[in-house]
Amino acid sequence: MILQMESNTTTSSVSLPRNPIPTSPRVTVIVPVRNEQRYIEQFLEGLCRQDFPVEQMEILIADGMSNDSTVEIARTFSDRLPGLKVLVNPAKEKAPALNMCIPQATGDVILIMDCHTRYPSNYISGLIKCLRDTGADYVGGRVEAAPGADTYTAKAISLAMAHPFGVGAGTFRTSKRSGEGLAPFGCYRRELPFYIGGYNERLPRTHDLEFMARIMRIGGKCWVCGDICSVYFTRPTIRTMLKNMFYNGCYHIATFLELPGHFFLRHYVPFGFVTCLVAAILLTKMTPLGWVVLTAVAGPYALLDLASSIHVACKSGFRYLPGMLVLFPLMHITYGIGTWWGIIAYGIFKMHRRGGKKTGQELIEMKRNGSNDER
Repeated sequence: MILQMESNTTTSSVSLPRNPIPTSPRVTVIVPVRNEQRYIEQFLEGLCRQDFPVEQMEILIADGMSNDSTVEIARTFSDRLPGLKVLVNPAKEKAPALNMCIPQATGDVILIMDCHTRYPSNYISGLIKCLRDTGADYVGGRVEAAPGADTYTAKAISLAMAHPFGVGAGTFRTSKRSGEGLAPFGCYRRELPFYIGGYNERLPRTHDLEFMARIMRIGGKCWVCGDICSVYFTRPTIRTMLKNMFYNGCYHIATFLELPGHFFLRHYVPFGFVTCLVAAILLTKMTPLGWVVLTAVAGPYALLDLASSIHVACKSGFRYLPGMLVLFPLMHITYGIGTWWGIIAYGIFKMHRRGGKKTGQELIEMKRNGSNDER
């Protein structure tokens, strides 16, 4: 059960806990899933191959009412992973799944993982060591993109998602150095959410970014461990990739509205490009100077698109040059349109505040549920 915090409590007045991590800690791995029969077996096999002792793992699979074989496949690993439990997540989304599992966690450290990702055998032990050695409040690793299918399109998408021109220069994607920054699939001390609040249920896609931003906002430290790297399987088709880009652009605006201090320029560059491009096109209908403006906007972008596509082609094969030339603009324009939609839906109509969903700060007081939601 997750209870609402007192109305006069704010995260700015909270001191983060940095309790010593035991020499032989117990870790709770939380994995939100829904219809993941394609990936769940590979993911759980990866947990079995971790160099971290399985008897010190608690694995909470938060199933969002899957209608495929996800739950059945997960249960086949109960002998090899004795700490595995499958819990029901009736809300189906990730943030409620995490908030449901955190009060039930018994580990010294909580680690959030994803089925679409392949992890090295030292992922758990490496992140826990990094959490202990750096004194950080949240620790994640680097992420490399891999194709979600064995097709030309899927491979091209993974290349675009791994290039700085495609997704920006996020530390966890483009740098192998360790240092302060944001990273997905990270770990933290179990006490942390009880101090700063749970995950924001108004943000289906950016709840993890908002959670980390709240840590930093009150003086906490988020750390990217450069020598720990996972592999994320990207969307396999253009349609699913564009849908993902649209909603990412949309929910970054909602994140900014929920936590105004959370701002990363790279998230809004596509929005600026789309805005300038549309304005320039409209200007061409009014004055011949509009074509000059349009050239000034589209020309440099086209050169960057060409240079980045050639860069990818030189490293991965020139057969990917046409795909890159098309994918980069599609990604950026779709993301920018998504940002505009977010401004309308969340900035004007406040859609993220409907439905009674709790913010992370409202979910600061978390208690164990007396009922057992295990499937």
